[in-house]
Amino acid sequence: QVFNYIIDRVWKKLKGWKEKHLSFASRGTLIKAVVQVIPTYIMSCFLLPKGLCKQLESMACNFWWGSNTDRRKIHWVNWKKICKHKNRGGLGFRNSCMFNEALLAEQGWRISTQPESLVARVLKAKYFPKCHFMEAKISNISSYTWRSILQARWILKKGCFWTIGNGDRVNIWEDNWLPHQNGFKVWSKNQGNLDSNLVKDLIDPTTQQWNQNLINQIFLPFEAQQICQLPLVDTNAPDELTWFGTKEGVYTVKSGYHAVMNWNSVNIDHSGSHTLDTDPIWNHLWKQKITPKQTSLVWRILNKALPVSDNLSSKGIKCNPVCLRCNKGLETIDHVFMQCDWAKAVWFGSPMTINFNSLERNLSFTEWLSTVITNGVKECIAITAALNYNIWRARNLLVFQEKNIPVMSVIQQAMASSMEYQSLGSSRQIISKSSAPGSRGNNINWTPPPNGALKLN
Repeated sequence: QVFNYIIDRVWKKLKGWKEKHLSFASRGTLIKAVVQVIPTYIMSCFLLPKGLCKQLESMACNFWWGSNTDRRKIHWVNWKKICKHKNRGGLGFRNSCMFNEALLAEQGWRISTQPESLVARVLKAKYFPKCHFMEAKISNISSYTWRSILQARWILKKGCFWTIGNGDRVNIWEDNWLPHQNGFKVWSKNQGNLDSNLVKDLIDPTTQQWNQNLINQIFLPFEAQQICQLPLVDTNAPDELTWFGTKEGVYTVKSGYHAVMNWNSVNIDHSGSHTLDTDPIWNHLWKQKITPKQTSLVWRILNKALPVSDNLSSKGIKCNPVCLRCNKGLETIDHVFMQCDWAKAVWFGSPMTINFNSLERNLSFTEWLSTVITNGVKECIAITAALNYNIWRARNLLVFQEKNIPVMSVIQQAMASSMEYQSLGSSRQIISKSSAPGSRGNNINWTPPPNGALKLN
């Protein structure tokens, strides 16, 4: 109940937006920029209950699919998939529970790497006066904040390793300190040849270099080679914690969140099979210079997440399964975009003059679209995305408003929107180049109109 005000704040935002007609792309922007930002500060201090996180995600999910208090829309794609990274087939929405832990792990990182800070000294004096943060335990007097930080410490334990200085702090057999080994831990068995089991025992006190003879006796050959190749820059300096997810070795919330998401996806799918979320098409899709609403539609097509009659029937919704435009076949995604005579006329009448009758019969529209996005020229991809959007828009106008849009109107609207967006990108590049420091191009400046005249931008 302490955190219920977060739900209230999010609900007030969503309630105002639901009254407006927003596209999928617009709703996605609002979710990322506002809804998922509201609880960020609280998440960096406290571990929110999983039920609360699920409720926040449910509200965001309902809003994205267009649900409101009067009607609930179908969720065509699982929220877990939507939360995946864009390059893995998702939309990049945050998983609240994992993001919460990534934020708290940053607090643990600061305690470990900034021991002289006030908060680190206070927490150490109270909760772990005789050990390192990584070895601290929960006690009966632990506050909820401290319990929350320790709950997220597993991220640091899994993704951090020690950069060796003097070796006083690192346990050979229990700590992570081999950066090039899976899990960062030693695989060799402890034979009991050392007194303290600390890495400092492997360093020759005279030469301040690795004791290669001792290392070769204790470790497996490949591990002994790894250890001897580790640089000992300053054996008088303390050991330092290093995060694997960034080039600098410093933990960030972004890198921590991506690491948790990747670990979670590996644990879920043990089959190792090639699935759609590992297809390179997603890298190509998000790099294209097409409007966000067109990109969103392409994503929904590839995930078969459109409310065509065939998909609606599979969800148990009674509707006319036949295409309203041609009355010749079931309304599937393939039929709407490539099999209907009207859609064929749109594609053939476009500048690309695509004849779907000449293609392989077993080729689905999603397969064809994937090939175009992966291997096509950027101009063709832009036109394809614009035609997709206007074909789908014309279908909706026919179904819901009984408006029959002519083929040429669809082609003209698609070409106009594509050219307009492409020219907008070109003008931005011209402005950015001309305004760059040291640019030799002509500066584009606003000039006032003459007296007695008005100027409209």
